Amino acid sequence: MSKLSLLQKYSPIIYFHSEEKYFPSSADWLIKNSTVKNFNTNEVIVSPTNKQLYELAQKMNFEPKGDGSLVLGFDKDLYKGQLPLKDVPIYAVYRKIDNIAYITYTFLLPYNGEYKILNLEDAGNHPGDLETYTVKLKPDDTIDQVFYASHGNLDGLVLDGKDVPMENNKLVMFSAKSGHGLFPYEGTVFRMGGLANDYLDKGYRWEPQVIELFPYTSPLFNPDTMGWSVFTGRLGGRLDKPNTDGIMGLIDKPWWGKKADEVITFDKTKLLMPTVIPPTKANKIFLLKDLMQLILIVLLISFVHSFVSKRTTGIKVYALTILIIISLLYFYQTIAKRVIQKLAPK
Repeated sequence: MSKLSLLQKYSPIIYFHSEEKYFPSSADWLIKNSTVKNFNTNEVIVSPTNKQLYELAQKMNFEPKGDGSLVLGFDKDLYKGQLPLKDVPIYAVYRKIDNIAYITYTFLLPYNGEYKILNLEDAGNHPGDLETYTVKLKPDDTIDQVFYASHGNLDGLVLDGKDVPMENNKLVMFSAKSGHGLFPYEGTVFRMGGLANDYLDKGYRWEPQVIELFPYTSPLFNPDTMGWSVFTGRLGGRLDKPNTDGIMGLIDKPWWGKKADEVITFDKTKLLMPTVIPPTKANKIFLLKDLMQLILIVLLISFVHSFVSKRTTGIKVYALTILIIISLLYFYQTIAKRVIQKLAPK
């Protein structure tokens, strides 16, 4: 089977959550609507071309600049992504290492949405997002394993070929609401003790066309169409001061750039393997959680009412009970927000 046929065969059908607000875009669409600023030289490039991004990277010897001194910034209007989805491609890089073939697929999103912690505070949101999955092939070009990246290179699921879900002979997977991590099943992934969960359902369907990428060291690399892939600065962020709001691009990934001979591990013992809870079971867990919260609130009100009743009578009992409950909730929210701001992932 030709390489192009393989890339097309293992390209995905991806379902975004039915409440998703932030969708992917093509690299060309994003950079056309962006501005590059080099804070070291104050050089500004409006609507940069791929060639210009390549030349910038070349000047910096293709070394990632994560300090915020080089930013490709764009307006918040772009956060929603490029619609309709049918116009957005997915990118793929094919390589063989020790005679084993790997195909890594990646797609670009202008924004990684927020996780609502305890319904009090947003966390984890930032401009720029890259999501990937990698297919490891057998010598006969059938699937050996698939790695679904959810939150980094060591946080994701690995499935053997026989267990990989398919739809219409294509890999099917789900993109988590807001955070966009990829999972093979519909359901809920409980994270941070249930405070920042990944929600997956069969909402918006995306069956993208594939564009092959080549590492810049390859003779097939085309700076006029692939320059974005070697951009060494931050993707996303304000242009009023050096900042690290955005993410690092492909040049910083272990399967790209100067590290193109490395791949995401398929060793399940080295991975944080999340568990996707099926919708029915997850709903029961949420109902149990709501019931426990209700019981705790009732017990709190009962305790406060009993405490106040021993110290006053009449209408004052109810007034003081309400006042104390409101005060306790206020202090709880204030303290919880501060803890979230300090401990939640940025």
